[in-house]
Order: sequence, then structure tokens, then C-alpha cells
Amino acid sequence: MNKYKIRCYTRDGDLDHEECFETMEEAIQGRAKWGTVIGLELERHFAYYPTIWEYKNGEYKRIEGY
Repeated sequence: MNKYKIRCYTRDGDLDHEECFETMEEAIQGRAKWGTVIGLELERHFAYYPTIWEYKNGEYKRIEGY
């Protein structure tokens, strides 16, 4: 089980897919990569960037600020 996952969204805000990572750093890098792939700018399109989730106590919980 991976400790982190990102939920990737389309430019319309719909869920596209999820990706899993072992570390928070990898999740942050994956988040930035997806934003670049769909042509987002962090300052202008923050709401469309992937959300990061951490696996704790048997479930994934969203990390605030991501």
C-alpha cells in the first residue's frame, strides 16, 4: 500500500485518474507534473491542481493545502 496518492482532475474539474506514491515529495512532484501536462499555472489555477491524500488508520485522508 502506498502512503500517498494524488487525485488528478481535468481542466473542467472532473476526476481524471489517481496516482500513488511512497513519499510526500514524490506526490508533490507528481502533482506539479500533472499540472504541467494539462497546461495549468499554480498561481492562476490552484483549484485544478491534483489533491494529495495520505494513508492513515486504514483510509486515505486529504492533506490540507494540497
